[in-house]
Amino acid sequence: MSVSPIYFITDCPILKIFCSALKRKHYFVTHSKQIKVVFHNPKRRKLCQFHLLHHRLLYLLMLAPISLDLQQIIIPPFGEILLYNMIPHLRWWKDLNIATNLPFARDRLVELYFWTLGVYFEPQFSFGRRLMTKVISMMSIIDDIYDLYGTFEELQLFMDAIERWDITCMDFLPKYMKFCYKALLDVFKEIEQEMDKEGRAFCAIYAKKEMKRLVQAYFAEAKWLNRNYTPTMEEYMDVAQVSSGYHMVTTMAFVGMGCIVTENSFQWLTNGPKIIDAATKICRLMDDIVSNEFEQKRGHVASALECYMKQHGVTKQEAIDELYKQVTSAWKDINKEYLNPTKVPRTLVTIILNLSRVMDVLYKDEDGYTHSDGSTKNDITALLLNSWPV
Repeated sequence: MSVSPIYFITDCPILKIFCSALKRKHYFVTHSKQIKVVFHNPKRRKLCQFHLLHHRLLYLLMLAPISLDLQQIIIPPFGEILLYNMIPHLRWWKDLNIATNLPFARDRLVELYFWTLGVYFEPQFSFGRRLMTKVISMMSIIDDIYDLYGTFEELQLFMDAIERWDITCMDFLPKYMKFCYKALLDVFKEIEQEMDKEGRAFCAIYAKKEMKRLVQAYFAEAKWLNRNYTPTMEEYMDVAQVSSGYHMVTTMAFVGMGCIVTENSFQWLTNGPKIIDAATKICRLMDDIVSNEFEQKRGHVASALECYMKQHGVTKQEAIDELYKQVTSAWKDINKEYLNPTKVPRTLVTIILNLSRVMDVLYKDEDGYTHSDGSTKNDITALLLNSWPV
């Protein structure tokens, strides 16, 4: 296979230098595997960390004949730095002892840390990643309680406790929920204390409101399942875009970004700008498409597939094709909104874009979060464990 000279556009300075050198020398690329990676993972949808990973081989192959000065480039040991930053997360998770206290819950701390790295991997955001990882871990546990384990009556009690947000509510919860509820309140107490130190107490308030909204959405879906009710697509998406958790994750990403995020930033996010609507739609639909078969076998609320099939009287494959069209349309909305002026700094809009990119990595061909032994494990290994020789 022979193609035109390589003209990759990338956010990575190292690759900009590399690509510039390739253009000057007019080298041709004959490595079809690398080309397929580029087309399967378009630049706009790919996390910038993986630009470097996927083109490392290409860099090594082309390095020798280009120039001596290019050979002096040293790729920083990102994996070692990021692994070191993960140590506090692992200690916190080990202290919780989820395997014993909540054996039904998915043990996915490393995968969730990887998720936060997709949002922002820069060293100055290590504090934000710490808070995000803890909150997303609690979200995952609560999601499993509502999807897998809790009875309908227990789920009602837990939602009421979340609404009241008071440690005394533990008295009315079953044992496993007491553990989860206390762990959640402890995490948010830490957030409140850290934000008070920074003079940004409003951040914790918005985070708490979004957590309440998330659990309300979980319970709304539990009620549908309890009634064996299949909503319309419009009714489903109103709830499911919230239960996707991306409103909550975006809020936590904002919390960890320091003084660049003002109360006006949270108000903008709460008002539901078009880009966040598109991002949550991508999250929900991609998740529903790849996880549908597994979730329906174990008993789960009707997904976007069942809702669309029933409402429009189409086959499963026709529904899948339509939902993928909606994902593509949502990406177009993200691209358009990203280029338009916004009321918040561009850095915050990039966070929303990056969250959508994470979904494209984890849910493009499979549910890479629930079943993380495949491509997700490979991506984590490549980013955190493999050496980057030059």
